[in-house]
Amino acid sequence: MKNTVVVLKRLFPNEARSYAAILQRTRTGSAKVSYKLRSFKAFLLAVGRQPSPEYTIDRSDTYDPEYAPGKIRWASPKEQANNRKTTIRLRGENGEIWPLTTWAKKTGQNPATLRKRHSRGWSDIDVIKGKRRISDRDRHQRAGLKGESEWPDGLKISEWETPYQDWIRTRGKALKEDTRLVFFAWVAMGAMAWFERELAKQFPSSFGPEATPDDDPEIDDMPLYQDYCRRRALLQAVLRQLSASERANLQTLRKRIISNPKDAVSKSTTRRSI
Repeated sequence: MKNTVVVLKRLFPNEARSYAAILQRTRTGSAKVSYKLRSFKAFLLAVGRQPSPEYTIDRSDTYDPEYAPGKIRWASPKEQANNRKTTIRLRGENGEIWPLTTWAKKTGQNPATLRKRHSRGWSDIDVIKGKRRISDRDRHQRAGLKGESEWPDGLKISEWETPYQDWIRTRGKALKEDTRLVFFAWVAMGAMAWFERELAKQFPSSFGPEATPDDDPEIDDMPLYQDYCRRRALLQAVLRQLSASERANLQTLRKRIISNPKDAVSKSTTRRSI
């Protein structure tokens, strides 16, 4: 297998350098690589050859730190500029994500008009369509309901609702984007970091800083890894539901890392919860 890897890297030197750069980012903690890409061969199969020297690897969702099949691509400098974190990106009715300027062009609207709607806190679809609807969240708030249906399926609401309400009270002037999904994602991201540290301790050859990138991990049947994958899938599903303004709020909250909902209003750190 090692000989095959050496041959591939000699045949595709630019692609090998891009892959090495991704792995380096994982070692510094700024990104993570899916187990499906933990070999150079798998990386090549996922993204193909570099179209030309100016193309580099780009994550389609810049808020998702994971490099995985379907989440990365070769992109030109212009495409990467459209995908940087300062670019407003909107999700359409069918789940497609494009920069605000692209949506303006597709719908024949002025980009400034879409930016104005976005700044007012409109949902992504409403920004695109130009007609604001009353969301279920707004209905809950206007009716004075707790809106517990906002929590992701499978959670023990009793463990989350009270810490969430306590956190909202400590926020003073709570933001419209201080939703239950944002709160969950904030806590869940901290919990994922805990899982990855534990996995690195138990499976250093697959998750640790000295992980061998050309050997696929053989841990699929391990309970801790299965639990990690299940929780990560739930987090990713929640992240896909967040509006652009909620994502921006989440980025601010992540400056403080917590892994248990009770830690939102406590200076101490308790064991991860999700």
